[in-house]
Amino acid sequence: VDGADDTALGRLRRMERAFGGEAKSLQAELSAGECVARTTLAFFGEEAPPGGALAALQSFLGQVASFARDFHAASRTVREREARKAKSTAKARTPSRPPRPAAA
Repeated sequence: VDGADDTALGRLRRMERAFGGEAKSLQAELSAGECVARTTLAFFGEEAPPGGALAALQSFLGQVASFARDFHAASRTVREREARKAKSTAKARTPSRPPRPAAA
């Protein structure tokens, strides 16, 4: 029974070391991501709370995406209106009678 406990305990200790290393690696990646997010936000004149740069960047990018969608819709509406306006203007300029044949 003691040998089985030692084996189980040994496995747990190995797992603890392995997971501890993974946790440190993930923490380093998270810190690097926070730094990149903070730098990106600073480029646009935005600030983020300590430890919240990734969430702030996600929110900021969501706002940019929303603006882009709204801008695209508005520009499409303007293009459609301008096309209709040009079409109606062209119709108004078109003579109501057929053009005269060219003299030979």
